[in-house]
Amino acid sequence: MIKKLNIIFYEKIKNYVIIILFILTIISYIFWHPFVTVFILTVFLCWLANKIHSIIIIKEIAKNISCEELEKIESELKNPLISDKNLIFTEHYIIRRWSGIFLLKYSEVVQVYNKKNFDSKKFNSFLVIIDKNGKKYSTLLSCSNFPIFDYDKTIEIIIKNRNSNVLIGNTKENKQKLKEMIK
Repeated sequence: MIKKLNIIFYEKIKNYVIIILFILTIISYIFWHPFVTVFILTVFLCWLANKIHSIIIIKEIAKNISCEELEKIESELKNPLISDKNLIFTEHYIIRRWSGIFLLKYSEVVQVYNKKNFDSKKFNSFLVIIDKNGKKYSTLLSCSNFPIFDYDKTIEIIIKNRNSNVLIGNTKENKQKLKEMIK
């Protein structure tokens, strides 16, 4: 089951990354470019830490999912409602594949809103999803040098159509309702 979950989350990732980084490290060490060697090792260690963290999360997801449900997810991934390299909306699930992976049923979603901020030199737009346990999931939607946000209301519509009780937006009223729902 964990192997199938790995395929779902890492469908496009090849394990050649580790081989390439190892070869580059050896080449840079042989020709003695210490800064390049340190850089490549840093990239490799960051990638490895992210991979280990993702495997731990996948094992946690595997504890809470049945084989039938996994088959359902696999079939839904063939025809997603919305899909990009990071976030996938299927008929019954929201799946985030890369860093901070998660698998949520629409019925578990309590609130959805768009968060915009300015971070040093970039304008960022995030999709924030809060589940019934109060856990917050955030994913980057767009990053731009100009204050133009391409937040698409389609995401809200998809979630609202599959869960009519979801709170849309981060208003004062929704914050109050969220506190009451999570208690």
